[in-house]
Amino acid sequence: FYEKNFKNVKVSHFVQGEKNFVPLGIFFQKFLLNKTHVYSKYGPNRFTIRRYTNFNQRHLEKRTISKKLFNEVYRNYKKQSIKIIEKQMNLKASFGHLPYWNPKKFRTKKKEIEMKLINKDNFYKLFGWNNKKKIATIFLHHLIDGNYKHGKRKIFKDNYTWTYQTIEAIKKNKKINWIIKQHPSEYYFQSKFNFSSHVKEIEKKYKHIRLCPSNKILNDASIKKFTDIAITSHGTSGVEFPAYGIPAICVENSFFTNIGCASKAKNLKHYKKLLNNAHKMTKISNSKIEKAKVFLFIYEILLKNENLIPPHALNRDVEEDKFWQLFPNNLKKFNQKSDSFNKKFKKQLDLKSRHTIDFYRYPIKNKILNDYK
Repeated sequence: FYEKNFKNVKVSHFVQGEKNFVPLGIFFQKFLLNKTHVYSKYGPNRFTIRRYTNFNQRHLEKRTISKKLFNEVYRNYKKQSIKIIEKQMNLKASFGHLPYWNPKKFRTKKKEIEMKLINKDNFYKLFGWNNKKKIATIFLHHLIDGNYKHGKRKIFKDNYTWTYQTIEAIKKNKKINWIIKQHPSEYYFQSKFNFSSHVKEIEKKYKHIRLCPSNKILNDASIKKFTDIAITSHGTSGVEFPAYGIPAICVENSFFTNIGCASKAKNLKHYKKLLNNAHKMTKISNSKIEKAKVFLFIYEILLKNENLIPPHALNRDVEEDKFWQLFPNNLKKFNQKSDSFNKKFKKQLDLKSRHTIDFYRYPIKNKILNDYK
């Protein structure tokens, strides 16, 4: 279809939301291969626009913040950004994907329930452990998600292999207790296979390994409170937990890798060594904590730009009647000259910025970023 309709047409700019899955992933890569710049939205209603400029960026996440932008904010706005994000950290149980995805049947009615902490004795009792050992939580990825999140994978060929080998590696390490937490969307999509039944079988023989109960039984706030080490292949927990002073182990490259706030596995042997010595890990340095907080400020504040699209959840349970009824009201208020998102996007183009950022929150005075790579 692409070859037939676009091969001989010169397209300099192309707008496309989805970039990972077939068939749109083919379009995305074909246009980049043809030296077309692609603009892709990240986020549901408050979002940023990522500009892709060459074929080498085809496997890079939309939310991957450039080192140039991070250094700019870290050098010039560190104290202010940390103060702002700390307020958010005290109000949110998680910075992961689910709060914006938020299906109806998993939505908590009251904020107090999301943030309510279970006491320490009850937490350990829930897993049948004594409270003398540290706890490492392994945050699994969705098995049907895109496989290349930040370029080619370095150690494991896919999320399944990483999960299986990680569980095998921790069986004999009884110096620490292990919680294995399914990705929140597993409970919604109900894919034909996930690791819950596998872990349930392992629990019978290995008492130091436990499957994490669903959020209805144990919320994210309590998990964060009692987790001593976070383990992920390439997920948000690798930058979120360091922001709270909790060490994290990461395997594959991710959208926060270049910040250096987590322990990164160099190869399979090194990864197994990190897992084996997880019980020796202590609180991380203030420098890493500050870097993680500044990163979350950019990710959660600067990249979340308000616009005309009504608030909605990023899932198939969107309340469509209500969603479409809000549009006429928003369009009546719209003025292209004064629209803030329009101004931010124009400035993004002028400054050659990879992302649309909230220039009102953090003004960059006509400094050319040129951070597409």
